[in-house]
Amino acid sequence: MKWKDDGHELAYHSLSQSIKDDKVSFKDFETFNPPNKDIPTWIDHGYQPYNFSLYKKHGRKDDWYEEQLKDKSIAILWNYIDSGTATKGVINQINPEHFTLKKYVKGIKSNTPKIRYAAFIKNIMFHFYNGEKYALNYKDIAKFYKLTFMAKKPKYIFNLLVSLGLVAGAILKIFLTWNSSKTKTYPLAKYTPVLFKHKIKDEEFSIFQTIEMVDFKKALCKENIDLLIEESGLFIAHTYFSVPMGYHTGKLLRTPSQIDEDVEANFSYLAHKIANNEVWNPTLKQLISYFDNIENAVFSIDSSDNIYLASQDAIPIREIN
Repeated sequence: MKWKDDGHELAYHSLSQSIKDDKVSFKDFETFNPPNKDIPTWIDHGYQPYNFSLYKKHGRKDDWYEEQLKDKSIAILWNYIDSGTATKGVINQINPEHFTLKKYVKGIKSNTPKIRYAAFIKNIMFHFYNGEKYALNYKDIAKFYKLTFMAKKPKYIFNLLVSLGLVAGAILKIFLTWNSSKTKTYPLAKYTPVLFKHKIKDEEFSIFQTIEMVDFKKALCKENIDLLIEESGLFIAHTYFSVPMGYHTGKLLRTPSQIDEDVEANFSYLAHKIANNEVWNPTLKQLISYFDNIENAVFSIDSSDNIYLASQDAIPIREIN
């Protein structure tokens, strides 16, 4: 409640990190009582069967899911996949030109070669191709490598080689067609589907998309904040505040108890822009409400041929010729 009282938005991120029997998981979902009725946002946590992205795969129907969400006053859902990864020059979700391999490579060029190549390959598999098959192949490399060499189970080496071959083939295709591939907008950023409506049975829900942000130095650098302001852009960050992985650069924490100085400077600059009304920093609920007003806006024309806003909701407008 202190978190909420400080102006933050509470949201569900599934109900457990434990892998349970489906029957137990669904019972968790059906019987939990919201701690507060004003928590409309649900963010999937990957593998739970009652998640928005998985309930159909586990044999549940739309009418059941609609009933569960309505009963918990949940009206906003994450689409479970990012349109890209934020880096220097990549931040504005409503500008599809930010989401190409060329733009991403330029943004990460100061990273060490090892980290740069790994990030580049991940972007190819998750964002350029945007297929579950490629993402799973990418993840399988790590899984089968650990099973083969760390768990000392050589029977998995064939699976490892197959996964490596599939990923290598996908990457080779990019290099062979680099001149045409490098400027192609990622599929999930092509039409900038940041916020959209989706019906489950008869009820309409708001769906939102995000950008992955693990590098706080590059993603929130002064140049990116200025770029976002210049483009009147939108950025919903899928953040990892305490990510411990060694291969992630630009992490929030320099030590377990100390924020990185460069990251702190970025936050200070952003805070100044927010306080100066150059950046609006709403909760997700506020953002959805703002766009609902725009979506429901009704314009009319008077006897003098002047166009005016006929709906009652107050939204910012400007006249154009």
